[in-house]
Amino acid sequence: MWLLNLVLNLIFIGVSIIPQWQILKRYRKSSNKLNIIIWFLLLVLQINYVFDILAGFESPLLFGARLTRNNLFMIFVAAFELGFLFYLTNAKKFYSLPVVAAFFTFMALFLVDSIIPMMLFTTIAGISSSAFLLIQGRRNNNGYVLSLGLFLLVMGFGFTFLNTFIEPIFQIISLFLLILGTKGFIDKYILVNEEEEKKVKGAWISKMVIKNK
Repeated sequence: MWLLNLVLNLIFIGVSIIPQWQILKRYRKSSNKLNIIIWFLLLVLQINYVFDILAGFESPLLFGARLTRNNLFMIFVAAFELGFLFYLTNAKKFYSLPVVAAFFTFMALFLVDSIIPMMLFTTIAGISSSAFLLIQGRRNNNGYVLSLGLFLLVMGFGFTFLNTFIEPIFQIISLFLLILGTKGFIDKYILVNEEEEKKVKGAWISKMVIKNK
């Protein structure tokens, strides 16, 4: 099992460099802060997996009642997702909410032997942020934004299998979904622009008419 976890973590770290590089290229072209935020999230994920490898995948050390490094990492990701959502919606009044929610979740894990507060926080943050991106991506025919929503959704689902070999499998799947967006495959093969499709069909019909004359 140790070897399997090692291989999966190394695969994740290696594969994550692909979307990370594509996102960095996007940022250089547009200077859109969205790109640098996602790039930073990938970096945090990479660092977490490096720590897992260095720790030898042993049982996590407990701090207080239920706080572990991985639980702390999940709280950080949830706060990141919630802050990301408020940034995208320009909800400046709520910018401090992720920090406050993360603090109370942290204290709950430290004082109480239950992961329910953490699961509630991570679920609400993950579903709300991924749902927003999926809706916006589909509404605007933006494959990159759609892939970000899929990435966060699958990544969040994978966290339910934390400390097992199943978790990195879901994280690797989430990376490939993100790659489909950063490489433009979703825009090209899944999201069809109706106007462009009509033009292509119209041109094809015209050619057939001319050919049959």
